[in-house]
Amino acid sequence: MKTCYYIPALFFIFITFEVCFGYQTTFAPQLTITEEYTDNIDLTNNDQEDDYITTISTSFILSFLEREKGAEISYSPTYSFYQEYDDNNTLRHNAGLLLWNQLSRNTRLEITDNFNYTEEAITEDQFTIRSSREPYYTNTAGINLSNQFGPQDSIILNYSYGILENEDDNIEDNENHNGAVDLVFWPIENSLGIETGFTYTKGLYDTSDNIDYWTGRLRLLKRFSRHFDGFIQYSISVMEYDGDTENYKLHEPSAGFNYTLTDNTFLSLSGGYLTQDWEERDDEERFNINGELNQNWLFQHGSINLSGSSGYAEELFGAENLGLDIYYQANGTATVNPGRYYSADIFGGFRKDEYLNTDDDREDQTGWAGAGITAQPARWLSFRLEYNYRKVDSTINENEYIENRVFFRVTLAPSSLIRL
Repeated sequence: MKTCYYIPALFFIFITFEVCFGYQTTFAPQLTITEEYTDNIDLTNNDQEDDYITTISTSFILSFLEREKGAEISYSPTYSFYQEYDDNNTLRHNAGLLLWNQLSRNTRLEITDNFNYTEEAITEDQFTIRSSREPYYTNTAGINLSNQFGPQDSIILNYSYGILENEDDNIEDNENHNGAVDLVFWPIENSLGIETGFTYTKGLYDTSDNIDYWTGRLRLLKRFSRHFDGFIQYSISVMEYDGDTENYKLHEPSAGFNYTLTDNTFLSLSGGYLTQDWEERDDEERFNINGELNQNWLFQHGSINLSGSSGYAEELFGAENLGLDIYYQANGTATVNPGRYYSADIFGGFRKDEYLNTDDDREDQTGWAGAGITAQPARWLSFRLEYNYRKVDSTINENEYIENRVFFRVTLAPSSLIRL
């Protein structure tokens, strides 16, 4: 797994030679200093300890652009200083790479790599519980080839390789290979369409059983108007374990609609009957709602955004390997801009996760809320003061916690891109 460290370096060497001549080059540096206070550094439900954390971060985005291809490299080293628990001091690394080539008018190739090394327990896209401040790293590299062969017709081929390694021996390391193909085809343009996709995932673990996971879906669409589509769909997933863990299949016939009024209004909603077909034990069945909502209202001096989603997914490659997850999530943000140089915002959200494959039928409920003020007295200078509240309720008592966090951040960045 250590080979993951070399992936960003190899891509960097490749792109350095590729773009030395004939590319428009821009450079965007930034310096950020943050002072943070948390009243629950270990995210526990008892014996809570507080601490002050100072972080100093320098970052840059380096872009190379040509008419039909280009690249973007980003890197942000951040040193975190803990006032009380200085054993947690860490030099964080966050790096990203995007290479793209418009091979033809309708065909595009993209290569990506994202690397993150940190000790932070909470990340935006993970709701599994990580209470340790031991460092860990993730890396995901991928290649994506897309072709649009008709006004509404396209095919996408994708492969990615991901890895998680933890310095905490109580958290399991893993790696995964993912291959996917997605096809959209409208035999009768603006009337009848077909969407289909296939995904294969290979998961490798240090101690748990390795997995082979296949998913496939077929969706038939009917366009009733410019903004409204109806559909029926069938999806199937097959989970096979390389060991004693029981295999299963997921079947879900469903029906629903997509509603797209503007770029600021989107709603997709469907109802289906989800069956978990176990190899030995009795099948488990339930009505399931899959949905996605995004609504954004823009005003003269502010905006309001509401979003939500529901459905099911396999929670396989985070801090915990929990299997099938039925989830419901809602988020909201309101921002006001009363003056040219400052703004204020409030935000909040809620998520419920039901992990159906756990022996104890685990359920987690996560709620968060906060408010912030941002001031930008100059185009190159900004300040932000923010408060965050986060609460986790769980059927597993040791997973429950409440955290209050406050931070003050100063950011210095050029007002425009630097052309090299």
